[in-house]
Amino acid sequence: ALMGLATSTSIWRGGSFGVLFPFLRTTVVLVVLIPTVAQSPRTLSQVLKGIGWAGLTTIVFGLTMRGNVGGRWEMSGGGEFASIENPNDFAALLVLTMPAVVYLCLRSGSSKLMKLIGVLGLGLGCTLLLTTGSRGALISILCCVRYTLKQASAKGRLVMLLVVPLLVLATFPFVPTESLQRLESLFTTDKTGEPTASADQRKALLTASLDITLKHPLLGVGPGTFQEYEALEAKRRGERGMWHETHNSYTQVSSECGIPAALTFLCAIYMSFRVFRRGQTAIDPEIRIVSTTLAVTIVSFGVCMFFLAQGYGFGFPVLGGFAISIDRLLDSESQASSGESPFG
Repeated sequence: ALMGLATSTSIWRGGSFGVLFPFLRTTVVLVVLIPTVAQSPRTLSQVLKGIGWAGLTTIVFGLTMRGNVGGRWEMSGGGEFASIENPNDFAALLVLTMPAVVYLCLRSGSSKLMKLIGVLGLGLGCTLLLTTGSRGALISILCCVRYTLKQASAKGRLVMLLVVPLLVLATFPFVPTESLQRLESLFTTDKTGEPTASADQRKALLTASLDITLKHPLLGVGPGTFQEYEALEAKRRGERGMWHETHNSYTQVSSECGIPAALTFLCAIYMSFRVFRRGQTAIDPEIRIVSTTLAVTIVSFGVCMFFLAQGYGFGFPVLGGFAISIDRLLDSESQASSGESPFG
């Protein structure tokens, strides 16, 4: 609703309508579609497994349709519907789907063949992620590992501490030098070269998006119009516009749709995380393991989105749809355990 209001007052309504309509038609529908399908622990599991299969498919496409952009890998050559011609966006998709791959293949009770597929898929997925050279994705994975270690049992921590370093070391020989240099720039003091210039540009974009948020706090400048507005403001100052998106999903929403929309956005993410945390204490074991997987996913993806402009993407609506399903299942479970009828 707030996105629609921001579109009505946009500095370029045509451009904002071009963002709003696809969002309403294909993205926000997922918030309704997933709860409609996932109405039991079994169907909830099936939907998450479907995302796991999609993750494996993405990894296969990434291996067979790789393209080199300045030493960083993207997924290209597959036409309009099978290409992600931006290394950072490709990395974000891997961050979103790899926990589901783990759920599909490596959960307790999986066959030896599925576990082998899972190990290979996880290793190849990590390799692809590093070849993108996405520093935001690397930070999100480090946060994911930290969160998982905190939540895991003593045995699980031991396995992770043994497996994760070996997995990372095994991928390094296959990562382009340019990608490694970008990732290493997070941990070095070298202030020269393209990685540092890229980081400086992102800081400038973050500052600009915050400045626009403060100038247009109620409804922003309109969905999808940050680049145009920033360039116009720079021209008025006699400077050259950066002509880039915000590279931050949260300030993308705040600068383009306003502070109320950004607060709603953040609250939805936080409430989804709270549902996943509550689901980890469910009576049904299927709900518990699905909730654990999704809690890890929303932590890693939420961190990744701090470095990418995907505020109108499908990632958070998918997680929100799962949260609605799990919340309903937990309510039904609570009513059943207390002897109440779920129909009142």
